[in-house]
Amino acid sequence: MRQAFRLINDIRSGTFKINGRPISVANDKIPATAYCICDITPTLRTILGDLDALMAPDNQSYYGFNKTYGVYFEVIDYNKMLRDATKRNRIFFDKLNLVNDHK
Repeated sequence: MRQAFRLINDIRSGTFKINGRPISVANDKIPATAYCICDITPTLRTILGDLDALMAPDNQSYYGFNKTYGVYFEVIDYNKMLRDATKRNRIFFDKLNLVNDHK
C-alpha cells in the first residue's frame, strides 16, 4: 500500500517518468485509485487496520480512503480475484469450447 501511495504521489508531483519523460497531470489533487492484488496475510491485515481499511463482507478484500494521500484503495486477495474472474468468464469460455484445466 505504501508503495502504491508513493507512486501516486510521484505521479502527481511530476517526478515519475516513463521512458525518461515525466507524466504531466492537471494538478496535485487529481483523483487516484489504487488496486492491490496480493495474498492477504495476517501482517497485511494489521497494516490495513492501521490504514482504517474496511473489510468487505466476504472477508477476502478491503477498501478505504487514505486522507493523507487522497487515494481510494482496494486490496483484493489473489485467490478471490481468480475465483471471481473464473466465475464471471465461464460462460464465455464455454461458448468458445475452450477447456479450463486450472480449476
